Amino acid sequence: MTPKRRCSVFSLIFIVNCISKFNLIRKERVAEINEELTRLQTQVKERVRARPLSESIKEIFKKYGATVTAVAAGVTIGGCHQFSY
Repeated sequence: MTPKRRCSVFSLIFIVNCISKFNLIRKERVAEINEELTRLQTQVKERVRARPLSESIKEIFKKYGATVTAVAAGVTIGGCHQFSY
């Protein structure tokens, strides 16, 4: 094997080893990120369960663009049509 060819082979081996190490590090980092994400999702679920029901209801009204006052006014003005005959 000529010196030039030997250098090329060693260069290729080095590059393959570097890529393998990089992929291993990347997989480990992805696993760490996934663990952190799972932990944070668990925290969010616990906080949602722990907050008062009134806060959950307010959040739903905000999401759909209604206010508690508007809903109360609608019920007062419209009445309850379910039981009227």
